[in-house]
Amino acid sequence: MRKRECPACFQRIPKHVDVCGYCGVDLHAPKSPKHLVAGGTPPSSGTDTGKRASLLERLGLARSLNDHNRWTGGKIDRAQDFNEQALNKHYDSRAAGWVWLTLGIVGVGLGALGWQFLGPGFAGGLHPNDDPAIAGIAAGVLFASMLIVCYGVLQVHWANREIRPSAAEEGALVGEFVAHVPLTRECQGLEYEEYYSAPIPGKKNSPDRPSCLRIRLPCGVPVSLLLNPENWYDRLSKRMGIARELKTGDAEFDALVYVRTSAMHYAESFLAAAKRREAVLSLLTMGFQSVAFEGGLVTVSWTGFNPKTSERGLAAVTVGHLRALTMDPPLAADFPMPEFDNGRSRQRWLLLIGGLFAATIALNLKYPPIRKDAAILAGLLLSLSVLPAFGWLSAMLLRGRSNSHDQWRVVMLWALGMIPAGCIGSVVGINAMIDQHPPEVRTAKISSKEITRGKKGEVYRTLTLQDPAVGSLSASPEEFDAVVSGKSRVELTIGQGGLGIPWLKGHRVLP
Repeated sequence: MRKRECPACFQRIPKHVDVCGYCGVDLHAPKSPKHLVAGGTPPSSGTDTGKRASLLERLGLARSLNDHNRWTGGKIDRAQDFNEQALNKHYDSRAAGWVWLTLGIVGVGLGALGWQFLGPGFAGGLHPNDDPAIAGIAAGVLFASMLIVCYGVLQVHWANREIRPSAAEEGALVGEFVAHVPLTRECQGLEYEEYYSAPIPGKKNSPDRPSCLRIRLPCGVPVSLLLNPENWYDRLSKRMGIARELKTGDAEFDALVYVRTSAMHYAESFLAAAKRREAVLSLLTMGFQSVAFEGGLVTVSWTGFNPKTSERGLAAVTVGHLRALTMDPPLAADFPMPEFDNGRSRQRWLLLIGGLFAATIALNLKYPPIRKDAAILAGLLLSLSVLPAFGWLSAMLLRGRSNSHDQWRVVMLWALGMIPAGCIGSVVGINAMIDQHPPEVRTAKISSKEITRGKKGEVYRTLTLQDPAVGSLSASPEEFDAVVSGKSRVELTIGQGGLGIPWLKGHRVLP
């Protein structure tokens, strides 16, 4: 039987059929909507215009006649991907940049070795500091090599910017997909939602926003379920005992797919069917990064999707796998459902504790250390022991669920900033509170005074001292007005510190 291809879903349809049984498109229309919007000739009559607009509306590619007129204006040409010539130029330019970068690195290494080893006793050479000629040659090689390295880095950067995608207009046809327009289509008797967002160039040096394809359709799964390819962090978290993995008994599926859900019993029953596991593996093998069940809908997402290199009829194949995945799901009444996720509340408490601990950094204002570098170093050394202890405690509190390692990762990223700040504040506070040494009193001359204003209008009054250990002080309005630059003096009361870090206990402007 002779068949032809549907211009919308790209399914093979018998030649004698007038309407596609998958998507309902009139098969007597032109073969491809791209022919209408890019390569076609302008309409010669109102009848032709009406036929084209009707076809676009049936395909879900135009919502009004104005959209149709914008399509037929030839703007789609500007939304197409870069051609092969541009790609070749990009690859050649980037390869040249890497060559220059490699040569520069080799030159820097040779110059450094020459500078280091051309000394007395090494091959009878002279040290560069003793021979101006050798010093000039070594410095010249190093300087020239550094310039070559910089040029190579810029060349690679420029090459990557040349291949940055152009922003596709809303409604532009890219391959089989329409950019930035959510479409509702029908395939195999199922209505599904399709949305393709084209890559958008970032501003200045910001990264580009990658493209993304999402296909969604309703299902009868009553729980939240997320299936992703298993990565190194999932495997490490399982070995550490933080994450609890759902076991289906299928070795291949369990090794390739990680399941996140709070309804473990329902998920085990749902994935017990081999056809569902095969459908998930097929979707992930195609290139989709996630299969998500939420709110009675199933959504597959593909970040970095390129319609120009994808197989034709990808949406129809995806819908077929989703249909097999969601057919006859288990009933929720047969399984106990979790009332709440206590991991979320524990995560919030851990984040709050980390924030409160970091707030001790404010003790630097009450007990300002004279040697700030010593206080910072002591705080960072303390954090090397506090951070692992906090990580172990939070892992013990959050473990036992399929998403425990995701919650633990958020807590630890927060702790990487909060724990060192809290340790520095704790060192400063403890150093002042346990200080039992008699304070040292000394005077310093005030060299200048200055008033500065913040972004919100706040006023800062600063006194600069001729004491390099203290440097500057904040002054009250009365003290600031009484100071005469270059003449006034200030009396400083300095504590020795219980941890050996001097700190400023107080000051008084002398009359």
